[in-house]
Amino acid sequence: MAAEGLTARMQAGMSIDRDMLALLGDLRAAGRSVALVSNSFGTGTYDGVDLATVADVVVISSEVGIRKPSRRIYEIACTRLGVAPEESVMIDDLQQNLDGAARIGIGGVLHTSAADTRRQLAERFGITA
Repeated sequence: MAAEGLTARMQAGMSIDRDMLALLGDLRAAGRSVALVSNSFGTGTYDGVDLATVADVVVISSEVGIRKPSRRIYEIACTRLGVAPEESVMIDDLQQNLDGAARIGIGGVLHTSAADTRRQLAERFGITA
């Protein structure tokens, strides 16, 4: 198969989780800093989303040359946010990405739904929005 259009074909099945965007907005409104760390081929994955309203910092793997679960991409996000890894919590739908973040002391929430993520943030980390 031709490489032309490969990225578009790979991203065709992806959709934006609007409930999760609302949770991130709530966290920011409550004074929590938010970083978006994404293994994507650019910001086109987020067409239709104003990333500045979603996150204080955006770290895209194709822009920094590092992919999750490398600890270096999480270090970049923490540095840009001005927070220590131990003060951070990562939300991801893949356990291997949470494991990578944990290697530098970042707590993790395995995301299955925005409601469950909100519950885990409150119960495990005392983070409410």
